[in-house]
Amino acid sequence: MTDLKRDVKDEPELTDTGSLDDARTTPVLDRGNVDPVYQAKAHVLNNAIQQIGMGKYQWELFVLVGFGWAADNMWPIITSLILPAVALEFNQSKPPLLSLAQNIGLLSGAIFWGFGCDIFGRRLAFNATIGVTAVFGLVAAGSPNFAAIGCFAALWSVGVGGNLPVDSAVFLEFLPGSHQYLLTILSIFWAFAQLLATLVAWPLLGYHTCSSEQSTPCTRSQNFGWRYFLIAMGGFSMICFILRFVFFTLYESPKFLMGKGKDAEAVAVVQKVALKNRKTSPLSIADLEIHNAEGQQGTDAAAALKRKLEKIDLEHVRALFRTSKLAYSTTLIMFIWAFIGLAYPLYNAFIPYTLSSRGDSFGDGSTYLTYRNSLIIAVLGIPGALFGGVLVEVPKLGRKGALALSTILTGVFLFGSTTARNSNSLLGWNCAFNLMSNIMYAVLYAYTPEIFPTKDRGTGNALTASANRIFGIMAPIIAIYANLETAAPVYVSGALFIAAGVLDLRDLRQREDAKRESTTTSNPTTTKTPPYSTITTRSNMSSGQLLLTSDLGSHLPLVNRGKVRDIYNVDEGTLLLVTTDRISAFDVALANGVPNKGAILTLLTAHWAKVLCNSIPSLRTHVLNLNLPSKIPPALQGIYQNRSMQACKLIPFKIEAIVRGHLTREAWDSYQKDATVCGFKIPPGLKEGEAFPNGPIYTPSTKADVGEHDEDISEDQAARIVGAKYADRIKELSIQVFEVAAKYARERGLILVDTKFEFGLDTENGEVVLMDEILTPESSRFWRAEEFRVGEELENIDKQCLRDWLVENGLDGKEGVVLPEAVVKKTEKKYKEAFQRLIGKSLEEVVGEANDGDNVVS
Repeated sequence: MTDLKRDVKDEPELTDTGSLDDARTTPVLDRGNVDPVYQAKAHVLNNAIQQIGMGKYQWELFVLVGFGWAADNMWPIITSLILPAVALEFNQSKPPLLSLAQNIGLLSGAIFWGFGCDIFGRRLAFNATIGVTAVFGLVAAGSPNFAAIGCFAALWSVGVGGNLPVDSAVFLEFLPGSHQYLLTILSIFWAFAQLLATLVAWPLLGYHTCSSEQSTPCTRSQNFGWRYFLIAMGGFSMICFILRFVFFTLYESPKFLMGKGKDAEAVAVVQKVALKNRKTSPLSIADLEIHNAEGQQGTDAAAALKRKLEKIDLEHVRALFRTSKLAYSTTLIMFIWAFIGLAYPLYNAFIPYTLSSRGDSFGDGSTYLTYRNSLIIAVLGIPGALFGGVLVEVPKLGRKGALALSTILTGVFLFGSTTARNSNSLLGWNCAFNLMSNIMYAVLYAYTPEIFPTKDRGTGNALTASANRIFGIMAPIIAIYANLETAAPVYVSGALFIAAGVLDLRDLRQREDAKRESTTTSNPTTTKTPPYSTITTRSNMSSGQLLLTSDLGSHLPLVNRGKVRDIYNVDEGTLLLVTTDRISAFDVALANGVPNKGAILTLLTAHWAKVLCNSIPSLRTHVLNLNLPSKIPPALQGIYQNRSMQACKLIPFKIEAIVRGHLTREAWDSYQKDATVCGFKIPPGLKEGEAFPNGPIYTPSTKADVGEHDEDISEDQAARIVGAKYADRIKELSIQVFEVAAKYARERGLILVDTKFEFGLDTENGEVVLMDEILTPESSRFWRAEEFRVGEELENIDKQCLRDWLVENGLDGKEGVVLPEAVVKKTEKKYKEAFQRLIGKSLEEVVGEANDGDNVVS
């Protein structure tokens, strides 16, 4: 155990709002190992879009993307609506072949456009998918036989199959992370598409279609309804295409341009979006080109394809089955998607055919009633999508409960439809089915990504989608050999839905058990209260007296007390961090504190946040401001001002990012033994205090709970803890920040020897954010530059004097230790010296300026 890690570690749960795997995150940049330069630049572009925010361009794009999402649901419904009429006209003994052709086209389109848009561009694919759909939909109206309509259905489905992968990619790459909830809202276009298709079908198919009751053969002249219908819906899709292509200027995705090596064009696109939104963006070409020093970026089609294939890397697949619980959860959700993928089209795609054939047996199977009833059923899809959004927020029900309930009820209502003895009762059961199935899908699309660990989420989504599509292809094959005029398909579909719902319940029970287990072992709010919690001495910090325990519980909810900081909840996205004068060493809080320590740490952290973000455009910190919330009464503001900071809520990564610039103390001891430091092979012949010849080294450690000790880990182990994409970003930022800070400190007479950083995840945009205290004498080791001598043990400008006293007196790791006044004053003096050298003013000067309204951290 190294003394650096013991000394810099305070509270491990700062700004903790949950666990990484349970966080509701939208798709996050997948930082893999194939092309780190591309991934680093993509992160910069994401940040630039987030800074621009939601504006006119994104809202227009939202509507146009909605056209693609509508097509994704509308055209499969079109196939089901024309199926009875097509089967009658062409006297087809196996009508489900039309649905089979459609599903093969959908799968082919998803693969072609999904991979193709990374090769020939998002813009072309975005316009072409709906254009291909419209053209072949219109041409299909002239089909002379069943084989022709089957071919055209497959071709228009190739276009339809690309709408979701392409449109979602385009929308996500221009969408700020703060508005990614709009992806869920897009599902309303699906419901409206079903309503529109059935609304148009009712008059056209209802009045211009052969009746299944007529005794004479169905001729083309009697059966023009489905052709009119295809012309109408193909025309609607053509209008959507024209609106996209002619009246809206879609800029090529900046990520695609950057991936082709066109950094200047990517920056230009970001600037155009900002201009259209009446905003400005600080992004420059230099912000992207700075990452070229990290390696060679692949810019050809092969590199783009390689990045795409990374998402299905077998390592990510294996990760989803690495433990028994993960394997169980992954297998379960795949079966749920597979069962629903088979059950839904097996019944829903043949509803008009079923209504017609079952209606005959009831004596009211007219085409008018068939399509009128289809319209009524479709109307229920809209409230179903809305109810799904409401149910997931119901306490104790949530996503998992809503999914299990809606899936089981979907199957129950299907079974109920077999009891229908007339068309009206059959209609009622089908309405209930459509309502529940839309709730089910709305919840399922929101719930599935949360099942998988963040680093493997893309692969998990791909596996579930593949299971769904493959089983969807099986549905028409089964229907070919089943009698759709009997209740057999209904029984099969209902059983599959109920089976999927039961699997939902099993998954719910297991995950709730795991959650309870996690809560009892790692919930930060259950952390043992330190022994100093009863010691409370408060006064204005400028008086030099102590604040050992804050007392704001009557004004703001207390989230947690760490060894140094007390954390309060301000609002949904904000915490108030109160840095007390408590001090800890060797993972134990001491009984008395150090005057002014809380203000020094808070003001230094805020100062460093500004310095670093100005130097590193892609860096973001947790610091929001140094203002006290309005709920803090004036009588308390003198106590808490300058030691309190408002910070954004983050989910901490469970590692500590330690960066070492010089060979000293425990690193020197390790080097003397085997010429290594934390597993790094270091060149021989170095002296104590010497800088590492190849620059600072990154040596991560575990982030232990209060009272436990950290352990050195390798970079591979760190990647397994937080995920490779995050581990890479944490290392990248840690080295960048250290190098900027070391240069800044050296210019002010200090040498930054080593330090500890902590990072958290912003769940709104998937960004890695620097958090906790930043480069303070509590978390870092400094030397005076004028005293630096290689080969000598130098005096630290930190709390080393306090640690030395504890060791000399055999009190290291002991609780309840009271520091002598001389040690307290010496420690305070060291902290104030570091503060004055780094900021250029004394603590008293900075506090005085703050009281006068000046910016204390500029």
